[in-house]
Parts: sequence; C-alpha cells; structure tokens
Amino acid sequence: MMRADVTWFRPHLERDLTEIQRLQIYFINVIILQLKGRISYRSCRKSREDIMRLFGSVLQEIKERYYEIIRGLKLDLSLEEEFAQIEKDFKAQAGSDYAASRGEFLNGKVMAAYLGYEFVDAATVIRFDKNGNFDADKTDKLLSKRLAKCDRAVIPGFYGAYEDGTVKTFSRGGSDVTGSLVAKAIKADLYENWTDVSGCLVADPRIIDNPQPIHVITYRELRELSYMGASVLHEDAVFPVRKAGIPINIRNTNDPEAEGTLIVESTCQKPEYTITGIAGKKGFVAVSIDKDMMNSEVGFCRKALQAFEENGISIEHMPSGIDTMTVFVHQEEQLGTGHAVMQALPEFKDDPEGYVLVVCGDTPLLRAETIRDLTDTCISNGASAAVLTAVLDNPFGYGRVLRDEKGNMTCIVEQKDGTPEQLSVHEINTGTYVFRAKDLIDALGRIDNKNAQGEYYLTDVFGIMIRDGKKVIPKICDNPEETEGVNSRIQLAEADRILRLRKAEELMAEGVSIINPENTYIGQDVKVGRDTILYPGTILESHTVIGEGCVIGPDTQLTDVTCGSFTHLNRVYAHECKIGSYNEIGPFVHLRPNTDLHDHIKIGNFVEVKNSTVGNGTKLPHLIYCGDSDLGENVNFGCGTVTVNFDGKEKHRCKIDDHAFIGCNTNLVAPVHIGERV
Repeated sequence: MMRADVTWFRPHLERDLTEIQRLQIYFINVIILQLKGRISYRSCRKSREDIMRLFGSVLQEIKERYYEIIRGLKLDLSLEEEFAQIEKDFKAQAGSDYAASRGEFLNGKVMAAYLGYEFVDAATVIRFDKNGNFDADKTDKLLSKRLAKCDRAVIPGFYGAYEDGTVKTFSRGGSDVTGSLVAKAIKADLYENWTDVSGCLVADPRIIDNPQPIHVITYRELRELSYMGASVLHEDAVFPVRKAGIPINIRNTNDPEAEGTLIVESTCQKPEYTITGIAGKKGFVAVSIDKDMMNSEVGFCRKALQAFEENGISIEHMPSGIDTMTVFVHQEEQLGTGHAVMQALPEFKDDPEGYVLVVCGDTPLLRAETIRDLTDTCISNGASAAVLTAVLDNPFGYGRVLRDEKGNMTCIVEQKDGTPEQLSVHEINTGTYVFRAKDLIDALGRIDNKNAQGEYYLTDVFGIMIRDGKKVIPKICDNPEETEGVNSRIQLAEADRILRLRKAEELMAEGVSIINPENTYIGQDVKVGRDTILYPGTILESHTVIGEGCVIGPDTQLTDVTCGSFTHLNRVYAHECKIGSYNEIGPFVHLRPNTDLHDHIKIGNFVEVKNSTVGNGTKLPHLIYCGDSDLGENVNFGCGTVTVNFDGKEKHRCKIDDHAFIGCNTNLVAPVHIGERV
C-alpha cells in the first residue's frame, strides 16, 4: 500500500491565516442575534428590519476581513457566491449548527486556494441520521468514494449534514473527529493532527508550569485523558483510526520540528513516568444512594439506574459498596440557575396552567410546612410567582430582594452585581420559588447572561414579570435558619445539629424524655415510644424503632434495630437485630445482625450475640460469645461460654433447648444439640 498521510490543518499560515480563526467569533455573534434568544424577535424592542440591518453590517465586516486576507495571500479567489448563499440561509433562519459551521467552511475555501488543493464540503461526505447521531458506515462510504476521485483535498472539520443537507455540527473539538474519519476512509498510514501544542502533556499547562510532553501514548490512555479535560484531541477522534489500526501524531504548528505525541494501539516502550498523565474535568454531580442490605436485593441497581435512563441522563461512573452506590453524571454546560431550570422545561411545558416549585439542592433545613405555605400564597393570590425571602444580620453572598416604597418587590440583585446601596439591604433571596408554569416559560425565554458572571440568572425572571405587570409576592420566612445553605463541612455540621434538635423536640413533644438533646443523636426516620428515656451519648440511626417505657443509654448505638417496650439498654452496640420487651441488656454488649432476642432476657457485660435466637427468660450474664445458635426459654449460660460456630471451612449452628444450664468456660463446638433441662 502506498504511504498516505492525513494532515489536519488548523489555520496557521502566517498572521493572516491565523486571523481566520477569529472570524468565527462573528458567526457566533450572529447565532446570538438570530437563534439564542439574547436578542430574540419576541423580546427585542428592535424591529425585524433593525435586526437584519445589524446582521448585514456584521456580515459585511466578515466579508471585508476575508478579502483582506485573500489579498494579503495574493490569491485569485472570490467568495461572493458563498457569502450570498450564507446571507440567504441566515435570513431563512438555517439554524445554529449552520451558523457555527460557516467559519470552518470559509476557512477551508481559503486554505484550498492557498494550497492549490481541491475543496470538499464536509456536508456532502459527513453524515448524521435523523436523530442527530453520527452515521459512521454511511460517512465512510461517502468519504471513500469522494476522495478516490482526487489526489489532494481540503475538507473543513467540525460539521456534516443530515440526508436532506441540513448542517449538523459535532461537539467542541469535532474537527479532530473529521480528520480521523478522513484518515480511515483513505486507509492512511498515519494521521497527523496539527494543533498549537507539542503533543499531549503530562499535566494541564494552565495549572502546572512547563509540563513535559508525552512521546508515546495508547488510544485507551488518550481517550481517558481527553474525556477528563485534556483538550489536545477530541475524545471521540480515536475511534475511527483505532478500528483501522492507524496511529495518530499530534504535532505543533508553531514548532514543526517537535516530534509531538504518537498515539498507538499498544506499545512495549517503557514509560518515562509512573503515571502517564493527569487531567481533570468539572461539572460532575454525584448522586449517592444508601440502602441497607443493598447487595442482597437482586435488581436494585437496575431499578435505580432505570430512573436515569427514563430521563435521558447518561451515566459517567458508578462506584458502589455493600449498602451504597454513587452515580456520577455530567452536565456539559452549567450556565447558572436560569439555565438549570431551562433543562427541566420538558417536564412542565405541556401543563402551562400548573405550578412549578424550585428549591436549591443545598437547603436541607426547609420544612414541608414552609413550602406548602409558599405554594398556597402563590395560588391563592393568583400570582405569577412567590419568592421565599429571609432577613439576615449578615446577608453577604446572597442576592438581595429590593422593594419599592410601598413594599412591593421590584427585583432581585445578585451580590456581584449590586451597588453599595442595594447591598445594604438585609432581606435576601433564599432560592425557593413557586411559579405559575406559563409565566415562568415566557420569562425564561427572555433572560440573558449580560452580568458579572456571564450566567443566566433565574432571578431575572422576576424583573421581567414585574415589568409586564404580573404579580410577584415576596414572603419572609419566619425562621431564617430554614433557608441556610450547606456548602462546607462546617455548614453541614451545623445543619445536622439543627435537624437533630428538631427531631429531639418532636419526640419530647410526644412524651419522650431526652436528658441532653445536644448530646443525643437521633435519625429522622427513628421512632421512639412514649415515656422512654434517652440518656446522653445515645445514637439511634436509620429505621430504628423503640417501644414505650424503655431506658436507652448512656452511650448506646442502635442502627436498624427494633426494640420492644420497657427494655433497658446500657452501653449497647446493636445493628440489624430485634430486641423484645422487659429485657436488661448491658453494659458493653454487642448485638450483631440477625439476632432476635425475645422477652425478659438478661444479658450482662462483655457479651456478643450474632445471628442467633434467644428465648424468653434466658440469661447470658457475662463474658459470652453466642453465634449462630438457637437458645430456648430460661437457658442459663455460665461465664466464659462460647458457641464455636466455625470449623475452619463452614459455619454450623448450636441448639440449646429450654431450661438448659451451661457451666462456666464451656466451648460448644457446633453442630451441637443440648436437650431440655440438661
């Protein structure tokens, strides 16, 4: 096979061709004008004629700059036909993908003329299916057929087209993918990708000064680094060439003598460093799921992941444990609170007369009663929106709620955008809102990101509603602590303290005595019966249930424990077990999973019970291990008794019948059956 190299150029031929890249910014501006709604026909006060006049002015500026470059390169090239078509297509609102592709298209025209190569429009050879997915097989056939007819060609990257010719772009960096597709189509020996760095680097040069280049890297390593933010090559660019066994050589246009990085399927070359490279990426969200005995529930993970599938959310990574799983997802764009709500539009756009509740994910202290009251306020007053506010002594960092002289809300201003006078206001926005759906939909289409952070503020919708004469009601939260956010470990600890005290107050109001609420830890799902006393150091977790008249503690920890009434637990550690009524247990007792203690049982100090059933009236006074055993009623174990349940390979059970007495320092090597009254 003849050697064939594919070199993927990014404009770099002297200063003039470098300038071509900057012209794409103008096309982005046009997208903003025409398609992104920042100057939309619906919201802009300008007329359609004014907008098109502005568009014509921008397009003329682009045209003049291109011709300046063409003259500088002494090219015999006219782009009149191309610009005429672009103007026609823009007036017909050809779409954002079309707009984004025109810079690459015109750059390719100039490059082809400069090199004396044939120009091949990517829209004619790169194909997407009707769902917007890249069609690899059809693209390969089209490219192979088209390129077989020419010796040398320039093909613009980044875009292709549907079957009907409508332009569709790849994601950012998609030119790399186009180059890879071309290399595969012509069965190249090598795909050279020329960029502005000398190959892949071991670390991000924006963070680490002068990181060393990686001379040889595998496809797998490169894909991992690219996906996690190493932007030298698009993460999907490896697939076409990898399948065809074509190496990739990353080269630097500003340093053409540098060897760059060679990307191969595998290598026997010893790496220069223990770690090939380090890369990082922002924008991930971790969804943590906790469930007791998760590993034993067949199908639980599938059901959890189905929720993501049904909502069209791609999963990036999923570490798991016995009782936990964490699902990592990535949001490509995070452009502020307004943008976040825009992502949920499909969930409520079909119910315009309904109401939408928006709550920040970092406010766990909000009470259901507070949210219900805010919702009722919005609905009963026929308002477009209701805003939960709070008055703080120190409002720094929060958006301020501004009112007129009559007390009516005028707008919300963010900390970074407020004037000193506005920031002197102590009434803050809590981030909790109720909207009438149709009014929210309308206002969302009219917000922009012209602010200090370049984000779409959800709070801007209130100003729009107010200017439209719609009713927006600010409602001050009676208890400001409900609105506190959790964005640090210190704030997390404080929120946990507040929730614990709330739970303690709730139980005390129901007749539970808690000696020291500040030093007692009670989970939100825990239930405790009337007249039970909780001593300091008690920790009740998960779905623990305590009956009436019990004494729990001090220093007792119960996790997923069911305890009857009138039982005393003193310095007991128990998890996933059942404890009956009228029992005296402790101190220093460990009750392990699948233990079932009946009633009127006494268990003394330094006793461990595991996976065992203990009948009524049985006594395990002290220094005893009882594992994998079934004890009848009124059994008495002497000090130092051990049920030896493991023979080195398997576990076996012991069975002790009613009224049996086991003397001190006795080892019962399972399987053992001791009869009644022995």
